[in-house]
Amino acid sequence: MIYEDIADLFTHANSKNFEKLPEDNSEKGKFAKQFSELTSYLEAAKIQGFNWDQRSYEIDDEEDDDNTKKSIELKFNKTTYLILVQRYKELFTESKTESDTDKEEITFEIDSYITEIDTDTIDSDYMNTRFQKFLKILKTADVDESQVQQTLDELHKSFATLNQEEQKYAEIFLRDVQRGDAKLDSNKSFKEYIAEYQSAAKNTEIKEITYSLGLDESKLRGMLVSDITASDINDYGRFDELKESADIAKAKAYFEKQTGKQMPMFKVHIAIDKLLKDYITKGEYE
Repeated sequence: MIYEDIADLFTHANSKNFEKLPEDNSEKGKFAKQFSELTSYLEAAKIQGFNWDQRSYEIDDEEDDDNTKKSIELKFNKTTYLILVQRYKELFTESKTESDTDKEEITFEIDSYITEIDTDTIDSDYMNTRFQKFLKILKTADVDESQVQQTLDELHKSFATLNQEEQKYAEIFLRDVQRGDAKLDSNKSFKEYIAEYQSAAKNTEIKEITYSLGLDESKLRGMLVSDITASDINDYGRFDELKESADIAKAKAYFEKQTGKQMPMFKVHIAIDKLLKDYITKGEYE
């Protein structure tokens, strides 16, 4: 019943295949509570012999006095469960990147045990086989458009196993594939392509930010390799040091070009602070 409630929650939030969290905080809170309960039941079931390979179980029928058994069917598999773990982890990530003001709006608790469940074991073969099928369809002459769309839809379903940032670059990579702009290597997995796109995009962003603000690139990179939140961003004065490395005149020219307006120096400092804080703690950069 709990799983059905979770599935309904994501359906009503227009999240197909559990590919993203609901946007509403109250719905996130409901998911956090329900999934924590579901995980507790699963852990208890494991003690009694539950395993993912067995989809149906015979249990005592409590409504029957004749000690008869009834069969129950598992409504979801391990992959679906790990996809939900991935979404649950994103709740934890969101709560870490929120400011103190935003945190006041978050009323749900995160179970740290669940965030430590390994989701790297999600079977990537499912994604790879669908990617290869999609490539084969694209290369086939006179293929029906509906076939292309069907294989693309199947591939998209597997994206739910990825986190939100990975999904973003998976979409970018797929568009490049469809345009014929992607460099394909038969020895690479789909996730390896995604990782390459993520790395290239991150490197480009760092170069753009350091050039635009005249920053010390090594200081910015040093902060990005750490797990930094809004509350500890300036530990040991590291954020202040990063901001002090900026070329204020260069930053002023950059922000004035972005806004199309003259900007007084005090606002330049505020803009530098916001841009860097958002990028380091949330990965946001426009």
